[in-house]
Amino acid sequence: MSDPQRDPAAGRWAVIQAVRAVGVATLLAGILHTAGRVPLLAEIPRWFGYVLVAIGFAEVFVLTRLLAQRWRSPDR
Repeated sequence: MSDPQRDPAAGRWAVIQAVRAVGVATLLAGILHTAGRVPLLAEIPRWFGYVLVAIGFAEVFVLTRLLAQRWRSPDR
């Protein structure tokens, strides 16, 4: 039987982990693009790779922390 009172922390944890994974993928894509290792992005200017790196860092280190603080359980 499933519990009718699902823990919202499980869903929130999954969202935070998904945001972190997307951030790492964005960061990796930016690093590979600036290094010239992605032939699909060869026509896109190099500065775009630096933008991807900045967005990836922001997702991994800033956005996940903001989500965790926003969704923190109240102190009892």
